[in-house]
Formats: sequence, structure tokens, C-alpha cells
Amino acid sequence: RLTISDPQMISSAGWSPNCQACCAVISAPSDPHGKSGLYVFRLKDRKFRRAMRGPVTEPVWSGDGRYLACAWQGGAIPKSLPAGAQMQVGVVRVIDLASLRQVLSTGKLARDIIFSPDGRKVVFTELVRDEYGDFETYEVRVADITSGRVQSITTNRRRPGYVWAGNGGLAVVTKDRYGVPSISLADLSARKSARLASNREYADFVPLAYVPSRNLVVYKTVSDTSGNGTEELWTVKPGGAPVRLFPRVGEVRHAKR
Repeated sequence: RLTISDPQMISSAGWSPNCQACCAVISAPSDPHGKSGLYVFRLKDRKFRRAMRGPVTEPVWSGDGRYLACAWQGGAIPKSLPAGAQMQVGVVRVIDLASLRQVLSTGKLARDIIFSPDGRKVVFTELVRDEYGDFETYEVRVADITSGRVQSITTNRRRPGYVWAGNGGLAVVTKDRYGVPSISLADLSARKSARLASNREYADFVPLAYVPSRNLVVYKTVSDTSGNGTEELWTVKPGGAPVRLFPRVGEVRHAKR
């Protein structure tokens, strides 16, 4: 049993995909009783256990429910970061649910953590300093949970988006210096990527899914990032032209480059 006097201290509660455990973040600014941390409730032992001490954010389960990852904020976070970013970044830490032991710790100012389909890797975005010393550069990195090896995928001045393309690839959205979005397919083993599509008529691309049977990436185009624009659903595969799925009426030029 875990007793918390203020319900607002509990956040990010969620069940594992196999429904054998649930997690919750306990946040106490003054922390008078030392209860802050990431907690896990496992059905097999019917009680809450603290898997990690200190402030954490962004807890996410692996697809098989074996691992739980989060961004640990117990380290020094630069005050030069925007206030919103300070609340969302941290060290990537992965917990093995069976033992509640940490099996991976990497990165410093990481966010947007996603497990690979087989649960053996995590992808995340790391905030890094640019040539002027400001934290305005985003680097997409992939970490292998078993070996701890970290691979850099791409660097961009704007926050990227991505989805796993199987266990060995990533569909990544970046923007050029003028804000033109493009989507690429990165091959992790070959350490190379191929651009699939780009279009200056859209404000942003949002990767949604990868269809392995057809080697197809599904993504959304956004005409205006303010929230008042229109959205369209597209697909694209290596070597092919983008195909608009919805809406089907009208014509939109979508040139690959």
C-alpha cells in the first residue's frame, strides 16, 4: 500500500502492455517524506515498489512489458534551457521489471523516448549545445539496452519526429534551415538514410506508422502548426512517389527530392 495525501502528486499512471504491472510518478516538490520517484505495482506481489528515486518524467513501457524507461531528472539540468524543456528532459534510464534494476543509463537532456518493437532498443531526442553554446540543436539517438551502445541518427535545428520502421530502422521527420519538412528512412545497421519526401507547401510532417509487409511509411501533413490548419494522410515507400490517402479530392503537389 502507498499512501499519498495529495492526488495531484500522482501523474503518468499507466498499465504495461501485458497488463501485469502499472507505473506511476510521484512528485513532491518539498518531498518531506522522501517519496518522490517512479513506482511500479506488479500483480504478482500486489504492492507498490519504488523503481527509481528522485524526479522523473516520460515513463514508457516496452511492447512486451519487460522494460520501463523514463527520463530521470535528478542530475543537473541547465537553467539556460526554456522552462518547458526543463520539465521534460533528463537522463534516459531503463528498468528491468522482473528485478526492478536499472539496465541502461544514457544521455543527459533526453526526451521523446520510444522502444523498438522488440523492446531491445530505445530511440530518444537529445538537446545539445550549438556552435553558440545554446541548447537549440536536437540530436536523434538510438541506444541498445543490452550493450549500452548509443548511435547518432541525425541532428536538426528543429525538434524532430520519428517512428520505428521495424527493429532496424527509423522513419524520421526533420526540417531544413527554411523550415521545409522532409521525411527519411534510416537504416541503423548500414548507418545511412534515404530521403522519402519533402514539400515546402506544408508546415510540418508527422510520422504515424510503418507497415513492414509493404515497407511503407504512413505520415500526416500539417498546413499550419498553429492548430488552425488542415491535415492530410499520406504514405510513401523507398523509391516511390508519396500517395495521399485522405482527403482524396483535389490535387496537391508533393515532390520528392
